[in-house]
Amino acid sequence: MKRFILLFSWVILGVSDIASQTVDTNFVDAIIYVRTTQSSGLDLASYASGNVALDAVISQFSVDSMIQPFPGLNGDLDRTFRIYFSDTLGIDNLIQAFSLLPEVEYAEKAPLYKTTYVPNDDHPNLWYLSTVKAYDAWDVHQGQGSVVVAVVDNAIRTTHEDLANVLYENPGEIPGNGFDDDLNGYVDDVSGWDAADNDNDPNPPSGINSSNGFNHGTHCAGTAVAETDNGLGVASVAFNAKLLPVKCTPNSNPDGNSLPNAYDGVFYAIRAGADIISMSFGGASGIFVTGQSIIQASNAAGIVMIAAAGNDNSSQAFYPASYPGVISVGATNDQDQKAGFSNYGSNIDVMAPGASIYSCFGHNDQGYGYMWGTSMACPMVASLAALLLDKNSSLSPTQLENEIKASCDNIDAQNSSYVGQMGAGRVNAATALWNLTGISTNGYAYDRDIHFKRLGNKSFQTDAESINLYDLLGKEVDFKKSNQTFEINSNFRGICILKLSQNQIYKLYIQ
Repeated sequence: MKRFILLFSWVILGVSDIASQTVDTNFVDAIIYVRTTQSSGLDLASYASGNVALDAVISQFSVDSMIQPFPGLNGDLDRTFRIYFSDTLGIDNLIQAFSLLPEVEYAEKAPLYKTTYVPNDDHPNLWYLSTVKAYDAWDVHQGQGSVVVAVVDNAIRTTHEDLANVLYENPGEIPGNGFDDDLNGYVDDVSGWDAADNDNDPNPPSGINSSNGFNHGTHCAGTAVAETDNGLGVASVAFNAKLLPVKCTPNSNPDGNSLPNAYDGVFYAIRAGADIISMSFGGASGIFVTGQSIIQASNAAGIVMIAAAGNDNSSQAFYPASYPGVISVGATNDQDQKAGFSNYGSNIDVMAPGASIYSCFGHNDQGYGYMWGTSMACPMVASLAALLLDKNSSLSPTQLENEIKASCDNIDAQNSSYVGQMGAGRVNAATALWNLTGISTNGYAYDRDIHFKRLGNKSFQTDAESINLYDLLGKEVDFKKSNQTFEINSNFRGICILKLSQNQIYKLYIQ
């Protein structure tokens, strides 16, 4: 015991000589995360006293409480604790003191993630749906509402006219009875959760206006899952998907531009059974081991993770987008050029439209507006992922990511300064769905002018050496061919895909 006390005395004396930190705007104040070693068996959440070295740390740095924030996912997270303390300026000292305890595997700061949008003036167009070929994708599949997309953000207006009808409803929870009916740790989480204020209301604070940062989450939600074909507002690539709204910014936050409870929100989305988690936030403050463990747990649970790549016009790593197992999304403009603000480089997986994106706003139930940022590109890819997963629910996160990447359009010609730094290219929803049905476009556009002549009701002429016809489910359509003329089976009506021997793909309307 004497040896242990002397060792700890050296620890306290050693760290006391370190200059105290000033508060860092890149990290959450008065919180650190600590993981204990597996061999120690130390449960900080239930700890009272008895470990002399630990007791001294708690006393010296005014530790207020220690909780287990992410239980039940895996052993590493079960040994991870959130430490609340009052000596905010001594955070570096506290981390070193905890790190030197033999029972501690690591101690780290909690990054303060920020939303990744760039405010700008309005532009009256919806160019992005055409760019990603959403309209053609909907000819193939419109979704059946089977996929749940968790939008983890600052806040989401659940009563918005374009979101209210697509809200996920927790079947295991009885509304308003004040009990945690499904025993998931959250009381009355019928349609989402506020991980910042710890209640079941994920809506933004009342009274915000159209310029407030709290509109961000509702805008992202609209891009991801807005009700489509309802004659209102906007459409989402997913067409039919369910929204799980998760709020990570406290109502007391003045502008809504930071998410101090981002990983609490991700943890809730995992526990709630989301299929896809869209994360339009992040920071360049480096690897956060606790956060990376949560991402790994999400991947292990079969959840698709998608995140904004950042708005610093930089190639530096941006987290959580740069973690393995997360699809990192950069932003393009209406010319298929890298948006001026978008990050680029080896950490990018795909690009998607992110400039002048029109979507829902959270200041009222009929609010809409434009935003710029990789925050806007991220939910567009989440929306595409939902459409693909609805089409084929057996896809693993890795398979789904590969499908999205394999179907991207090459935009190097429009971005000569960023060749090889924009991931797989800009997403293409129609090609992705065609690939799932076994129809490959081989990199050729499918919507160029049709190079054949119509001779009769269902007879066509082409100089192609061979022809293949498919319906929108990938099944071959019967036809007869004589010389340069082919005639479609008289029983077929609707849209089919014409594939010529020159690897050109066209959409053919059969009346």
